[in-house]
Amino acid sequence: MKCPNCGFDNPPGMKFCGMCGTRLAQACPACGFANPPEFRFCGQCGAPLIQEPGLVQPPQPQFPVEAEVPTRPPPAPVQLEGERRLATIILTDVRGSTDLLERIGTEAWVEIMNRVLQILEAEVYRFGGEVDQFRGDGLVAFFGATSAHEDDPERAVLAGLAMQQALKPYAAELAEQEGIDLQLRVGINTGEVIVASVGDRRQHSEDTAMGAGLALAARMETAAEPGTVLVSENTYRLVESQFEWQPLGEITVKGVSQPVAVYRPLAPRADAERLHRPQTYGLSIPLIGREVEFHTLKGCVEDLYDGRGGIVMVTGDKGLGKSFLVAEVRHHFARHGALLAEAYGTPLHFGGAGGGRTPLRFGGAGGELPPASGGPGGVTWLRGRCRSYDQSWPYSMWLDLLRGWLGIREGEPKEETRERFRHQAELLWGDRLAEHYPYLATFLSLPLEEIFAERVKHLDAEGLRQQFFFALRSWVEVMAKRGPLVLAFADVHWADTTSLDLLKYCLPLCDDEALLWLIVFRPDRTAPVWEFRHRVETEYPHRVTTVTLPPLTEAQSGEFVDQLTGPEALPAETRALVLDKAEGNPYYIGELIRSLIAQGVLVQEAETGQWHATRAVASLDLPDTLQSLLLARIDSLSSDERRVLQMAAVIGTVFWSNVLQALAGDTTLKAHLTALQRAQLIQERGRAPDLGMEYCFKSNLIRDAAYEGILSAQRGA
Repeated sequence: MKCPNCGFDNPPGMKFCGMCGTRLAQACPACGFANPPEFRFCGQCGAPLIQEPGLVQPPQPQFPVEAEVPTRPPPAPVQLEGERRLATIILTDVRGSTDLLERIGTEAWVEIMNRVLQILEAEVYRFGGEVDQFRGDGLVAFFGATSAHEDDPERAVLAGLAMQQALKPYAAELAEQEGIDLQLRVGINTGEVIVASVGDRRQHSEDTAMGAGLALAARMETAAEPGTVLVSENTYRLVESQFEWQPLGEITVKGVSQPVAVYRPLAPRADAERLHRPQTYGLSIPLIGREVEFHTLKGCVEDLYDGRGGIVMVTGDKGLGKSFLVAEVRHHFARHGALLAEAYGTPLHFGGAGGGRTPLRFGGAGGELPPASGGPGGVTWLRGRCRSYDQSWPYSMWLDLLRGWLGIREGEPKEETRERFRHQAELLWGDRLAEHYPYLATFLSLPLEEIFAERVKHLDAEGLRQQFFFALRSWVEVMAKRGPLVLAFADVHWADTTSLDLLKYCLPLCDDEALLWLIVFRPDRTAPVWEFRHRVETEYPHRVTTVTLPPLTEAQSGEFVDQLTGPEALPAETRALVLDKAEGNPYYIGELIRSLIAQGVLVQEAETGQWHATRAVASLDLPDTLQSLLLARIDSLSSDERRVLQMAAVIGTVFWSNVLQALAGDTTLKAHLTALQRAQLIQERGRAPDLGMEYCFKSNLIRDAAYEGILSAQRGA
């Protein structure tokens, strides 16, 4: 800036001339703007530059352009509060949706996507999942993120397949009317997520689940072929026996260092039984500690040969071997029937459908029943299974029983099923076909021929229910009159009340027929089967046999491990860890051994088939299968009870009421501890001076599951 006095060219920013000292500019006291020396008011904000006597200062501007605007200090970071969970995640995406948007316009595109998302959402909730968010042309859903079920991976795969089926009618409609090819990709993965409220509650936050499990599910969705479901190896290992699969090899996944094996589920297996998972590694499951129960159940089946019916209730906690025991007895009679058939030169098979006088079939449709004098091998054995996600579906276990009897295949046309069922019904009832066939066909949701439809269409709900009961009882009676009959119902702790009401109605048939009711369930006090059990024991003391499976003793558990792996396979320290964690539960033992194999701790020699340990381990991680099972028990608690259980887990496997009170600060602690005892999660051990009542977890695995759910930052908080 040139000095107005001497003309010296001063550098920018100078307020006084470097040559003569003349003022070059006036700095505004309000905004700091450099004004020429002759200005009396700031050219930027209007504030007076020289305060003259008697001069009234003009008002300050409200928003000076270059003035600093006061800002709030940045908020302190909010500590993450949440829970670590094992969840199965579904991601979906419509193929080519962006191109479709450009082609049909925003409004039509949104209308189509809204309809698609409604269809997909319904299938998620039908199988007990939760939609976390919609993403324009797809959704994210979780199974087990906030409420766990022990079969969440199975539910998720079923939901994925159901999505593809449910979308087909709408896709066909769009193809016919609009020429739109609508195809869906579905990806599924099981893995760890953190369930938390993310964001700042003072501005915006949302409850969601995040983590590596979600990232891999997204990769599965991206890699899936349109119109299919793609499942990661994590999920496949948990539900392998429940579905038909197409292995697709390994793919490279962004963000994962090693290639990932992927699988395409094709359909649920109609004959799927809950196989003991260690068998996938070639481990032979032994029958140890169940010899007495085996002979008891075997004797009840043999009573059928003398025309004596009965009711057997097999009960015990998850993993104690109920299904395995029943399967062993069933296979015993199947082998016996095969030997008998070989001796007589007759192709006797085990179980089946129909009603003629030619040999039995082992499952499936079209088989014929021998006369009642068929001998030891001539036992018809039919099985219905209850599923946790079918508890709201009326008569679910009976529907499963009849579908197994008829050998109904997934996706089979209803007309084909109806023709097969009508043929079997004619063999059973002959001239009395019209008395029962229309109602059982309706029961199975099969389309009726016009000649029979009149019998059904005018019935109200109660009238139809009565006809269902009458027709099912007649079916059981006719089946039993044609030969010894075992009707086995598995997982009845998940039975709906209508199924149990129908079972109560049919139970008296075992007084007059060679009929054995075989009812397998867990002793769950909250399930309808708990009341059903006491009613049966009260009303049928002359027919009922109760088989209760206890945990294995320490010696039996050790023998079980030795039979699985060989007596010298595991180091003593590792073997002791397995026995301590499993606490006499054969299923837990098998899962822990399987976990050691998956980790490479236990390997099998290719030449000899012998197992040996590569190293000793000082701790055992909780396998995913057991974590899901135990989380399902924990999630049945209230939020306050869960919080108390987690705090107790932080203290250790043993804890004291006064210590817990100091941590929880909860005036209702005693009530929560009582609820945890009723739930069979903890138990009292005695009172300690100054520490209060001493408690311990009934299972070390329950403590592990509760502890693993706590975020690391919260464990020491």
